[in-house]
Amino acid sequence: MVRLYSIIFLSLLLLLGCKEDLEFPGEKDFPFVVLKNPLDNNFDGVTLSGSLIINSQQTHNMVSYGFVIDEKYVGIDTLIIGQAEYSIDYTYRLENFSNDDRSIKVQAFGRDEHNTYLSNRITIGLEGTSHEIHDFNPKVGNKGDTLVIKGYRFSSEKNPEVKINKSIAPILSISSDSIVIKVPTSMGSEAGRLSVKLDNHEVMTTDTFKYLKPKILDVSTYVAWENDTIIIIGENFNLDTEVIIGDAETRILQLSRDKLIVHLEKATFRVIEELVVSSDGLRTYTTEPFRLLSSWRQIRNFPIKTSHGMGFTINKKGHVGRNSFYEYNPTTNLWIQKSDIPAGSSYLVGFVFDNRGFIIRTHTSWPSGRLYEFLPDENQWVQKTSFPGNSTRISTLDANNRVFAYGGNTDDDNAPNFFEYKPQSDSWHPSAHLSVPVISQTIAFSIDNDGYMGTGIDHLSGSLTNTIYRYNLLNDSWTEVSEFPVSIAEGIGFSIDGVGYAGLGRSEQGENREIYTYDPMLDQWKWVTTYPDIHTRGCVTFTIEGKVYIGTGRYYPLQVARYTNAFYEFDPQYLRENYQHPNP
Repeated sequence: MVRLYSIIFLSLLLLLGCKEDLEFPGEKDFPFVVLKNPLDNNFDGVTLSGSLIINSQQTHNMVSYGFVIDEKYVGIDTLIIGQAEYSIDYTYRLENFSNDDRSIKVQAFGRDEHNTYLSNRITIGLEGTSHEIHDFNPKVGNKGDTLVIKGYRFSSEKNPEVKINKSIAPILSISSDSIVIKVPTSMGSEAGRLSVKLDNHEVMTTDTFKYLKPKILDVSTYVAWENDTIIIIGENFNLDTEVIIGDAETRILQLSRDKLIVHLEKATFRVIEELVVSSDGLRTYTTEPFRLLSSWRQIRNFPIKTSHGMGFTINKKGHVGRNSFYEYNPTTNLWIQKSDIPAGSSYLVGFVFDNRGFIIRTHTSWPSGRLYEFLPDENQWVQKTSFPGNSTRISTLDANNRVFAYGGNTDDDNAPNFFEYKPQSDSWHPSAHLSVPVISQTIAFSIDNDGYMGTGIDHLSGSLTNTIYRYNLLNDSWTEVSEFPVSIAEGIGFSIDGVGYAGLGRSEQGENREIYTYDPMLDQWKWVTTYPDIHTRGCVTFTIEGKVYIGTGRYYPLQVARYTNAFYEFDPQYLRENYQHPNP
């Protein structure tokens, strides 16, 4: 019977042939080789163990021995360990380079020149080197939240790195089956997949983590000025939450998940905006519009960048120019070009009498002192009697429907320097002489029956001055009053509803953006506002129905002149102390 089995087996070998990589043969019950239980099976690999049994009473040629391994989707591999003439126990460490779990079928074999002998077959499960993510929670939240990742084969010794949407998340703790992290603050606004990287192997989740959108439940006020504090009650605020109200600058003073205390750092212009709470790019809006209150509102730019032009108001429309001349309509917010100023100058002053507009050319480089009246219906200029005094850097003063001009630069301190112009007769008449060192580039405004003029350049010392003088129209006299808070030149002055304002220009420290009011009863100056532009030298002003319009001008960064065509509306009714309107 044994002889019959041997003949059948040899016949099969002749049909199949012998080769290094065997097709996996059927299981044989032949005692020549034995496959033992594997040793040290872990994620690094498995130790295969076999025995080659040779009858020492018989003579044998050398027998090759090893293992035959069959793996699904990979195929059959024959591992020849060595050769022997006698019985031998042998092992082989099969290293595991796969990240994933897998199983293999193994048989021990022996082969001589005639036969191949196969052992019993066993299936061995190999543990992969890769870690796995099973789940994570929560799947929605905010930056800084704690998140738990569940899985297995996590290890703190494999340089662990966790990311959400490609942003590294701080790891709070790690064990073999869980990782606790904080949601990163740099994740961005999008939902993101999680990844866990150990050494150089990275595994990602299929689910994504999503941020909770912030929600506004209540706002303490919907009307605010600069420097006000706003309290916002809501949900899902986090460290990256910001509050946006138009172009205003805001700063969060206090933050919790459900409450924001916000300081309105800077609110330059009066506008109606949406209040927006943004967290990680996810935005929510108030249902009620938010009113930023400011005395300033930006209007349409002047068509030309310039400075030291002139401005006045006729028929409730502003008129501004230096060479080119334009009319501003506050209803349409448009500038309309008018007839050019005759032989325009880089320095002009303007005034209005009985709804009639006049300009005086004033500069050392031009035939100065010439007076022109603008006729709006005819859109033309008519020359009038020239200013009789020194015409360098003239200042004009409108008070109680009377018009005066001061000649701001002369070598003779005793020469007449202050004149009243009477449009009815087109004539100039000397008024009280201002017996002070000659000043130029002054400011001027009026309150009731008094005119105020001062600051500028003191030509005796060559320095800036902050001296202010009051001219009383009733007794034709000058009196020195409280000094202006800062020494300036090239500033502006104007009056609105019986209140005098002055400021801007340049100081010893540079551009002066502050504007003050004067209280004649207390003889005191009070700061009221900051001009919203840095171009403060040689600005132009005009007033329309209780509002003043200020614009153009220049400043000197690094001693290089920079000009602007920006224009702004100043409405003192929107100063905090004056505000009585329900809407801005």
